[in-house]
Amino acid sequence: DAPSHNLTLALVDELSGAGIKIRGHNLVWPTCSGSGKVPSTVCAAAIAANTSQSRATLESAIEAHIVDEVSTLKEHGCCEEFDVVNEPYGNPEIVRFLGVGNTSLLHWLAAAEGANPAAGRRLNEDRVCSAFFDIDSPQQGYYRELLPWITRTSPGLLTGLGCESHLDGTVLPAPATMIGWYDWVASLGLTVRVTEFDIVNVDEAMYADYLRDTLIAAYSSAGADGFLMWGFTDDAHWMHSAPLFRHGWVPKPGLAVWEEWVLGQWRSTAAGVTNTTGGWADAAMHHGEYSVRVQCGTAPPKVVRARVAGPATRIAVQV
Repeated sequence: DAPSHNLTLALVDELSGAGIKIRGHNLVWPTCSGSGKVPSTVCAAAIAANTSQSRATLESAIEAHIVDEVSTLKEHGCCEEFDVVNEPYGNPEIVRFLGVGNTSLLHWLAAAEGANPAAGRRLNEDRVCSAFFDIDSPQQGYYRELLPWITRTSPGLLTGLGCESHLDGTVLPAPATMIGWYDWVASLGLTVRVTEFDIVNVDEAMYADYLRDTLIAAYSSAGADGFLMWGFTDDAHWMHSAPLFRHGWVPKPGLAVWEEWVLGQWRSTAAGVTNTTGGWADAAMHHGEYSVRVQCGTAPPKVVRARVAGPATRIAVQV
């Protein structure tokens, strides 16, 4: 509706103005059932009619929705990427109804690409990178077939996989298993992002230890390019089991882990004096975004934002 639409855009503008990156979740959750999925007013009548015309009408409505969402957000400088389809394995009702199999996913990815080619496009699913045992989960079997098919059929259309990573403390996967999946996805020319990390049925000490291990697993793989927690505080967490804070923003042990690794060991600082040609190449930096401050004589310092993404990264600052 209009009020929530306007509120969302106002929030996007505020976050973008503060330099906070935004990702879109999600454009299509392909089922009629449940809050946040395709509205029943859109798909219930189509499925009830069960005709080729109703399938075409539903497909057109979904693609129009994708274009509207992505193009509108693009006008507001958003977003760096989208979960174009959420849980196509876990919630495939509409994919099955449309009757063209996973080709529907290609149509929806193409609609998102057409509306904003610069935004990344992911499929998002649980129990893929975080399966409990060495044997494939049903989700993993599905994606072992789906991802190579998409990259062969439509190169560049899909840019990555979102691994939800909702975990149960009674049976936690080995970090090495996660790394294996990250590396396999990278071998297809795609990236992986942990998109919804949390754990239930676990004490706070173990939660913090496993947060550390999964952070290190993601950071150690060239295939992983991000790590998002599904909430920060128990007050606003869907299962009242957030990684960092108890009720009332009381810190958990996980906060110390986050500060030690993300804000400590993986945050580089360096300083030096340029040579006679204005160059300086003595910095060994972790990958990421940095503020670069250059002082030339008595002139005011020049500060720019730059991204370090490999050993050959070059940053030029005009002073």
